[in-house]
Amino acid sequence: MFWIFASVIYPSRGSRLRASQSRGFSFRKLFVPLFAVALILSVQTPAFAWSEHALGAYPALSVLPEIAQAPAVRVEALEDFLRAEEAGLIALLKAEEAWSRENLTAYGPRPDELAFTAAPPGETDAQLRLRFLYALRVNPEIRLQYYVQMLPGGECGVRPVQSYKTISIFSEENSRALARTRFCALKPGATVTPLEVAATAIDEPDYGHDINLWTDSASEFGPKYGFDTLPFGDPKLYYSTQAPFHMGFYHEAGILYLVAGFLKRTYPKHRARLYGRLAQFAFQTGHDYWGYRFLGWGLHYITDLTQPYHATVVPGLSTGYMLWVNLIAMLGWTGPKERAIQLVSNRHTALEEFQMQMMQRAYRSEAPEKNPVIAATERSAADANVPPYDDRYIEDVITKQSYGQSGAIDEALTAYLPEHFVSDPDYRFPPAERDQVYDEVVKNRKDAVEKMNAALVELFESFGVHARSYARYVLAQRKAAPAK
Repeated sequence: MFWIFASVIYPSRGSRLRASQSRGFSFRKLFVPLFAVALILSVQTPAFAWSEHALGAYPALSVLPEIAQAPAVRVEALEDFLRAEEAGLIALLKAEEAWSRENLTAYGPRPDELAFTAAPPGETDAQLRLRFLYALRVNPEIRLQYYVQMLPGGECGVRPVQSYKTISIFSEENSRALARTRFCALKPGATVTPLEVAATAIDEPDYGHDINLWTDSASEFGPKYGFDTLPFGDPKLYYSTQAPFHMGFYHEAGILYLVAGFLKRTYPKHRARLYGRLAQFAFQTGHDYWGYRFLGWGLHYITDLTQPYHATVVPGLSTGYMLWVNLIAMLGWTGPKERAIQLVSNRHTALEEFQMQMMQRAYRSEAPEKNPVIAATERSAADANVPPYDDRYIEDVITKQSYGQSGAIDEALTAYLPEHFVSDPDYRFPPAERDQVYDEVVKNRKDAVEKMNAALVELFESFGVHARSYARYVLAQRKAAPAK
């Protein structure tokens, strides 16, 4: 009954927005922040943005001459890079930590004992790698294999196939999507193209880099890292602990940050800056393989934030509904709030599954370049519409844009995807049905794929534009003097 009542009483999202802008104080300004706090504290879904970033990275970077026309590089073992450039890395990481403390809001300083320092006598490769990962404050259990991630339909040729089980720290169940991806093993000394390195590395942060890094995490290393407790989500659910590194909420109402200051404790800007500087340093010192690999790591966070569900706390929920569920939750009836949370979670999941499955099919077709989403991703003419990348770009350009796109993509999901996926709060996505999202959309209505692709075109044009902007910024420093 309330669903009918809410749909009749409350006007469209655009009308609500215009009305709220024309008024001063409103009950929305009071209740929406309270609801948002409850919502985001309850989020328990994996914090993955675009599923398989490589599906977008290959076309986005293939039209960037600085990468597409760059000479092939040789795979270099991480430990060889660390030993060769120890002194410079010590200085770089010290400078970056000082910069982060000075410039990043709500930054958790790295404990001094984790600073990267000169190697003690007799240190093994494993010990050196571990010290470096601790200095970066990433999960020290990540695999860091040497491999190339192929586009759907691609074959390894003379390269051995690399098992997906060796790539990610996640369980086999939570790595299910990787089972359909072809990985080709590499060894140090092998030749690989810059495009392959960067487009492969862009997915690596989703393979465990940012898992269990908090004081209340179920890990030995989390309490040592200085990030404090998990700002939102459930610390018992390991995949939830990734969220604050892959989301950035910079454009909510000011009162929301007063009520929910923990929303400022997110780290995509930190990760993008740190990996960008590492990439520049690697290029400047002649370690191009690690330059492109660090570039790919930084690109992950850039492109994550082009996903509206990573830049908006409560996309698509009406003012009336948020007022209602918050009020009754305060009175002890939490069911509607939990159902709202499930709806947001389902739409987030449905969007990413549709995107991944649609693009996988497109790459396996005879003419993937005709797919409108792939074509939009490589549309470099749109690059002129954004300013050059700088340290404010994530906040001022990327998330401002994706925040503004959240209403349109939410409306597309509810209009073109099967109702049980996006409008049934009692529905829970079982793994088997996640794999069938695209097929179900096709069954739902004949024009649904075309309509959803049209909605994704704008988002993936942004994916390509911002990926290239960041890459140009990093690569422009290749011939500069190493950081001191």
